[in-house]
Amino acid sequence: MHSTFKEFIYLEIRTNEMKTSLIVIACSTFIPFLFSMIPNSMFQAALPGELLMPLLAIFCFGNLLLPEQRSDIVAVINSKLIQLPWIYMIRFAWYSCLLSLINGLIIIAYHFSPFDLDLLTLWFDFTVKSLLIGSIVILGYSLSRSLAVAYLIPTVYFALCLGYPKLGWMDLLTIMHNQNTDSNWFQCAVILLCLIVGWLLLKKRSNN
Repeated sequence: MHSTFKEFIYLEIRTNEMKTSLIVIACSTFIPFLFSMIPNSMFQAALPGELLMPLLAIFCFGNLLLPEQRSDIVAVINSKLIQLPWIYMIRFAWYSCLLSLINGLIIIAYHFSPFDLDLLTLWFDFTVKSLLIGSIVILGYSLSRSLAVAYLIPTVYFALCLGYPKLGWMDLLTIMHNQNTDSNWFQCAVILLCLIVGWLLLKKRSNN
């Protein structure tokens, strides 16, 4: 069973996540052209992580809920050997690692900046924003059972953060709006809550 599960993960990632991952990687190569890799302030350093990365996260995590694209994957799901909520968790873990890696590469580039930047705070902030988007996608879908809603909620939330800089501890643009980065810990709690509730709802739905 363990070997079968590993083989299934490999097949799932190769079939359903690889294309999306390659598109995200391709988009991330534009970061040096869109943003300065030698920022002279925390505000400037936060631009790619708080503006572009949430958009890439919406694209990534929206694909969590797409239909299976291979008959052998569908067969495994239908056999109940692996339940659908576990597929969503595999996808969530994969895209979380991918986005965290891209965030890490941005921070590595900042390491060569002559200006004094809190690189650990930046990486944590970028990663939390990506995971927050992902958890909202899962919760939105688990509540509505609609792919459109799963995309719409985080998109509207991101737009709201852009246009209304007074969301406090739920603001995605924490550093850009010169707010206390302690709000990232509150957002981590929100991420955990959204994932737990979303997981339980999806699991209940798959058992019905």
